[in-house]
Amino acid sequence: MDAQYPNATEEDVGRLGDRVCIICREEMVVAGSEDRHTDNDAAQPDGLASQAGEGQVDQRQPTPTPTPVADDGPNETPKKLVCGHVFHFHCLRSWLERQQSCPTWYAPLALQLWMS
Repeated sequence: MDAQYPNATEEDVGRLGDRVCIICREEMVVAGSEDRHTDNDAAQPDGLASQAGEGQVDQRQPTPTPTPVADDGPNETPKKLVCGHVFHFHCLRSWLERQQSCPTWYAPLALQLWMS
């Protein structure tokens, strides 16, 4: 599977927008990337969140620090299909045991490989 489906790069995963594997609905993180944390509330550039409502004085409060995500090894490695869609290794392996199509488009993977 490693030869046929390369590991996804940070750029590949970043193109997804929400970085979520559509098979398991979990966040995908590329090993060694610096963006290895769970999504907490977005922080302001100064690390403080605004608590002010409309027409109120801005009283900033410290925002929580992002929680690091543990490295779950090769089964969590995002893999890229020929069509460009990205999924966790273990999710893709499980999917391909049942059907030979892209989980997003349902296009046959054999046809994709032939056309590339």
